[in-house]
Amino acid sequence: MNRTVVLACLSAIILGSGFSQTSARAQGAPFAGKKITCAEALVQAPKDDPELVPLAKALANADAKLNKAPKAPAAQKAVVDAAFKYGDTLMHLAQGKLTPPVQYRAALALFRKALAIDPKHKGSLSEKQAIDDIYRGMPGGIPK
Repeated sequence: MNRTVVLACLSAIILGSGFSQTSARAQGAPFAGKKITCAEALVQAPKDDPELVPLAKALANADAKLNKAPKAPAAQKAVVDAAFKYGDTLMHLAQGKLTPPVQYRAALALFRKALAIDPKHKGSLSEKQAIDDIYRGMPGGIPK
């Protein structure tokens, strides 16, 4: 998908979703009333959408292999691929499956993880930049 289209869609979803801390509290949403970090969102996402559990497990398995052999190119590639696939899936979930803060912050955490291992990974670079561009225009800026 073209980067401009992704940015337009993300802007519409994040800014136009009507999501606010007040509506989150009314819905009993996780983290209502406090800022959610990217790491917290990544933990929360598979709890909120069971379809994400296999992707979380695949990433955990790849991480375990990388921990055993941190210098192994195959293990590094497996983590990058698993993180990107999981993040890309989050980016393209149907609207309403997760709250926007959980969905996009979790995706951002995954793209950052992939880029920490492979700073030139094109898919992760592109998707991370799209999310960063949206958050730059929002109060609070890019989440940690």
